[in-house]
Amino acid sequence: MTNTKKTGNVSQQIVNALKELMKEESFINISVTEVVRKANVARASFYRNFNSTSDVLDALVENLVNRALEIGRPVLNDFSEETWSTFLHEYVNNLFSSKDDYLMMKPENSMLILNRFTSRLKSISGMLNSSSLDEKYNLPARMGAVNGVLMAWYESGEKENPQQIIDYLMSIFFPVK
Repeated sequence: MTNTKKTGNVSQQIVNALKELMKEESFINISVTEVVRKANVARASFYRNFNSTSDVLDALVENLVNRALEIGRPVLNDFSEETWSTFLHEYVNNLFSSKDDYLMMKPENSMLILNRFTSRLKSISGMLNSSSLDEKYNLPARMGAVNGVLMAWYESGEKENPQQIIDYLMSIFFPVK
């Protein structure tokens, strides 16, 4: 195995390799050997950074969560129309610009990432300890709808523009009375 590139972060190379492999095969079938080969890093480098492919997946999800939190922290506790409109514009356009990274994955891998992503957001927002149904389930329900619609949009060939998707989601969350 060749040494890692002198420029670049080894752990990020490994995460990127897993992301690429997840476009080709189910996560459960991806081995450390495949990841190190794709990342062009030594096996020892892998184990200096991660204990398993599951740890790499956690790092990939953590990157997604951090990106989502950069733009979406207000929606963790504010379900107002204005906050969600702002969030959806940024989230949809951000995802649209990086769609090849995640939407091209095998569907079971996308669902695995979505489940871990939603669990991580729930733990950050404190929803797991909430007693109110609305506080417990509002954010996961909305994020599930957002990601489900975005996946269906992508799979149907993106016939609508991002603004039409945002308008559709807003009509689900804030129906006209």
